[in-house]
Amino acid sequence: MKGAWAATMAMKKGLRCKGKSKGKGKGKGLGEESTCEDGDWVVAKNDGQARGEDEPAGSNACKGYKCKGGKGTGEGKCKGKGKGKAKAGPPPPPKPEGMPEKPANAFKAWCKEQAGSGKDLSALHTAWREVPEDEKKEREAKFQEADKKYQEELKEFNKTDAGKKYIRDMAAFERRKRVGMAKMKYMKDAPKKPSSAQMMFFNEKRAEVMKENPDLKGLGPVQGKLAELWKGLSEEDRKIFTDKEQEAMKEYTEKMSEFQNSAGYKKFKALTSGGGGKSKGKAKAKSVGPAAPEVPANFPKKPPQAFFLFRSKTPGGPKEVHQKWLALGAEGQKEWNDKAKEMQDQYDKDLKEFQKSADGKKYLRLKAAYDKKVRESKIREKFLGGADAPKEPKRPQTAYFLFVADKRASVVKELGTGKLSDVASKLTQLWGSLEKDEKEAYEEKAKAAKKEYDEQMEQYRNNDSVKKLDKALQGLKKSGKPKPKKAAKKAAPKAK
Repeated sequence: MKGAWAATMAMKKGLRCKGKSKGKGKGKGLGEESTCEDGDWVVAKNDGQARGEDEPAGSNACKGYKCKGGKGTGEGKCKGKGKGKAKAGPPPPPKPEGMPEKPANAFKAWCKEQAGSGKDLSALHTAWREVPEDEKKEREAKFQEADKKYQEELKEFNKTDAGKKYIRDMAAFERRKRVGMAKMKYMKDAPKKPSSAQMMFFNEKRAEVMKENPDLKGLGPVQGKLAELWKGLSEEDRKIFTDKEQEAMKEYTEKMSEFQNSAGYKKFKALTSGGGGKSKGKAKAKSVGPAAPEVPANFPKKPPQAFFLFRSKTPGGPKEVHQKWLALGAEGQKEWNDKAKEMQDQYDKDLKEFQKSADGKKYLRLKAAYDKKVRESKIREKFLGGADAPKEPKRPQTAYFLFVADKRASVVKELGTGKLSDVASKLTQLWGSLEKDEKEAYEEKAKAAKKEYDEQMEQYRNNDSVKKLDKALQGLKKSGKPKPKKAAKKAAPKAK
């Protein structure tokens, strides 16, 4: 690898000379006479020099590779807009002390033994294929044994407080990671929310404040001075910035409303709400409970409380709006409390009318049934949701269905079709014409399976968790029944 071509190819791979380059050019990352051998090109950690025109930001050549030793030129500096260091995502939670270590599989354990051999991953894969089958089987058996022990220890560890906390932390981490990746992929074209009036003032005056106050060093003192100036603004001067904020917020709201109709935003919401994305493997997705009934279009919308009504009409960040609300005092807040009460009274009136309508009665009936199913689902999850919770035995098949399971394949082959109606008709015909002793054999199998099932159900019902579940479900049924109205006592007749 010699000459300018070699330096060019190396730079495209994100590499730099280890110390023998004689070239002069630094502007475009090319040495005129590079004499580096193949082994002299090294990869270094990101050193923050990623700026460039020659290579696009984010390319290998713009990731901060540098020359290891020597006076090698031909390094080049990227001058693009990209930054040297990519922003790292949140780190996963650390594994708690005492958590069992997952064993390496047969191939990985073998690779560790090859440390120092100088082989790369490709060479190790090739060498592994040449390992005798007996040795591979022996190593695999050791791994299976170690993995079985690991799974048992992990199961016990997950019952501990540290294990439960780690599972919760990992679930939260995976959600943050999923949301972050979805944002990067689908929200890159989302309109940027405008700054508050205060931040607009800060941005406009920061350079001026730093120039007039050279003794202020660091972000904190400068921000403090800007906050002091903001507090001293007259209502008229402050209105200039609040008007800018309202105008910018109006434009942002319009753009955001348009963006929310885009395919990218809908995909982002589907992924981050837990209902989107393709599931890996053949496992079925865990049921999330019964589906809620669709809310009718004429269902009254509950109005906001006084503070939230004020917040919807007031520009500024959450903290700023909260301070404005407190500054109103009881007298200033009365206006918003009165508005909220008026809206609540109208809502109550509309709700009563809705409840009398046909749509309202149907929706409330469906909603009551849905709420009951949700409560039952939560109770079942509470008592039988753990990994060690007993599983209800599966009801056994009848004699007929045991026969069907045995004969279905041969019937499909005989008919030359798997059409359900044809196969079922043929199986029913065969079952009807079955000899008595053959039918009795299936009935005996079904009887034995039913006996085993009854024994398993008895054990299941006697489990403490199942007993608690039954008791809780009985309590739910009782609480759901309307209490009988007490008959009004008849007034005693007055004595004449």
